Amino acid sequence: MFQCIDLMCELVNYGLSDVVEDLVIRYIDATTILKMCQVSKSWRCILNNSYIWRKISFRYGIVIEKNYTNNNKEQTLPMLCDWGIYFRRRVKRKRNFQNGKYRKRFLPSLYENIFEETESFSSCMDFHNGKIVFGSENGSILLWKPGYNGGMNYSKKFNIGSSKIEKVYINGNLIAVFESGRMLIYDIEDFNTINLLLVLDTGVACLDGLSVSLEADLCVFSVMGSKNLTKCVLSNCAQETFCIHKDFKVNKLKLCTEKDVKNLLLVLVSDELSDTSLLFYDIEKHILISKYSAPEFNGPLVPISITCHENGVFIEGCMTAEEDIKMNMWVFLNFEGGKIGSYIYESKLGTLVSGNKTGIVFGHGSLESSSFSLENNLLILAEGESRKMDSIAKYQVEIFEDAVKLERDWMNTYQNSDYYMTDRGPAIASSSFNEIIIKTSSNKHLLEVMDHSTGGKKYNIPIDMFVDHMAIQDGVVLLINANNMLLSVILDFDI
Repeated sequence: MFQCIDLMCELVNYGLSDVVEDLVIRYIDATTILKMCQVSKSWRCILNNSYIWRKISFRYGIVIEKNYTNNNKEQTLPMLCDWGIYFRRRVKRKRNFQNGKYRKRFLPSLYENIFEETESFSSCMDFHNGKIVFGSENGSILLWKPGYNGGMNYSKKFNIGSSKIEKVYINGNLIAVFESGRMLIYDIEDFNTINLLLVLDTGVACLDGLSVSLEADLCVFSVMGSKNLTKCVLSNCAQETFCIHKDFKVNKLKLCTEKDVKNLLLVLVSDELSDTSLLFYDIEKHILISKYSAPEFNGPLVPISITCHENGVFIEGCMTAEEDIKMNMWVFLNFEGGKIGSYIYESKLGTLVSGNKTGIVFGHGSLESSSFSLENNLLILAEGESRKMDSIAKYQVEIFEDAVKLERDWMNTYQNSDYYMTDRGPAIASSSFNEIIIKTSSNKHLLEVMDHSTGGKKYNIPIDMFVDHMAIQDGVVLLINANNMLLSVILDFDI
C-alpha cells in the first residue's frame, strides 16, 4: 500500500528548509508560488517567507538587488514576510497600468460657491509619497491627501503670509516654503495644524536670483553669482554657510539622491574668466571630490539642465550652430566627475528636451522634466517636430567606461492641432517597470497610454481639463493644470 508523502514539509521537518527555498527560487515562477500557497496551511507557512519573496522581487526587477544591498538601512520596505504582500501589490498595480484600470480622484473644493475661488494656485507645487502641496499667489499653501484605498479625500488650506509662495517642498511631515526672500520650515500634524520651526533669510528678495535644491531631509541654496552656499537640515533645523572655493561663483545647484551615492552635491560654477565647471562636492564631509571643466556650457545665457540617473549625471545645454540651427549638447558623466561621452541632438524648437516647459516651480527636482525620462538606461523624449507635428522617441543608452552609445528603439509622430504652442510639445510620464508611457494629445480631453517597448497605443484616458504636466509615483499619476492647479486630478492605479 502506497503512502502519500508531503515532500516539501518533510524536507522542512528534517531541517532542510534552505533546500526548499533554493528550489523554489530557482525553478518556480511567482504565479505558481502564489497558487502553491493555497494548497494547505503548511505550504503557505513555508512559502510565506521573506527570503523567498525578496529574491523573487529581485528576479522580477521590482527591487534592484544592488540598491537593496548598498542601502539596506534606507529601505522602507517591511523586512518580514510583508515582502510577499509587497510583491503581489506591485504585480497587481502593473496589471492595472497595462489594462487601464484606475480611479480618478479630485481635489475637494474649498468653497461652497465656485465664484468664491478667487485665490490663484498656479505658482508652485510638490508631490511626494502620495501627499501634494500647492503654493498660491496670495501667501497660502494647500495640502491635499487623496483618498487612496478607500481613505478620506482630505485637503486643508493654511494662510502663512501675504506674499507670493515661490517654491514649496514636502518631505514626510515637513514643509519648506520660499517667499519674500525667506525660507520657512513648517511641521504639519495630522494635516490639521501647522507649526513654524525656522525662518531663514535667503539673501535675495526673488527666487529668480536663487539656486535651490531640496532632496530628502536636506536643503542647499545659494544666491546666483555668490561664492557662499547655505545648507539646512529640515528635521532639526541645523544650518551652516560655507564656501567651496573663493574663485567660484555659483550658477546652479543639484543634490543627487541616487542609491549608489550619498551626500553628493553638484555645483555649476563660473570663475573670473567666465569659464564654466561642474563641481562634485561631498556636502557632509565638505570635500571637493572632482571638477569637470565644461567649456561647452560657457556663457551666462546658456540654459542648462542637470539630471541624475542610476549610472551617473546627464547635462544638457543649448547651443546655436551655423545658419542659426538650434543644437542641444548632451554630456554623460560618472559620479566621480569623469566624462563618459557626449552627444549632439538637433532640437527642433531650440529648447531643452530635459527642461521644465511649464511655469510651475516644483519642490522635488525629479518632477521638473515635462517631456523627458531617463531611467534604467532608457531615454525617452517628446518634443514638437514642427508647428503641427509632435514626436516621441525612445533610446537605449549603453554606458561604457569611456564612451556612451545611444541607439534608437522607435520613434512615433503625432499631429498637433494646438500648433500655436510652439515651445511646448507634448508632456509625458514614463514608467519602465509598468511598461507604459502616458502622453498628452492635441485633444485636451484625452490622454494616450502607449506601450513602453514598441510605442504602440494601448488605450486612451478621457480627461476634462488641459494637462500641462504629469508625474508618476508608485501607482499614482498626477495630472497638473498650470493655470489652476486646484483642477489637478489623480489617476490611482493602486486599486
